[in-house]
Amino acid sequence: MLVENVTKILAILTIVGDVILAGALVSWIGAKLGNKKCGDWWMSLLHWLKPRALMLGFVVALIATTGSLFYSEIAGYAPCMLCWYQRIMMYPQVLLLGMAQAKKDAGIAAYGLVLSTVGLVIAGFHYIEQVTYNPLLPCSDLGYAASCTDRFFLNFGYITIPMMAMTAFGLIILAMLSVKKKG
Repeated sequence: MLVENVTKILAILTIVGDVILAGALVSWIGAKLGNKKCGDWWMSLLHWLKPRALMLGFVVALIATTGSLFYSEIAGYAPCMLCWYQRIMMYPQVLLLGMAQAKKDAGIAAYGLVLSTVGLVIAGFHYIEQVTYNPLLPCSDLGYAASCTDRFFLNFGYITIPMMAMTAFGLIILAMLSVKKKG
């Protein structure tokens, strides 16, 4: 029961994050195509996000890390090779963004962008392997007991653990972009 409840909460947070990311992406594309309303909305989003970005990035990284540890240590889901690589990109961000928030140090943005972009690519690759069941690099071939194609759950028709990770990395990227935005 606990696992199902935590999974449902994290899935709902993932949907909220995906809606935010989709809105940001549409407004950014619209702004690049010269749509003034989209450009205004994009700039308003960045302006609103900028003073809150370090804290929001920290909270996203903390929830992602806690969720990851919950699934492996409490739910008993064995992490695969790609899960470990995603963890390598996410876990340090809890400390880095937490310290940056405490010191109001916007210099962390470049590091957060790099870690999150690499993590997003790995999570995207992992998600594709899960939903297509056509692994390009099967984890079992590398000696891992857990396969990268194992899906412990599928919520709302698309949410798996790698999708949760992609959303978290995307939200941190958005937050760090707002930190780097001048003015």
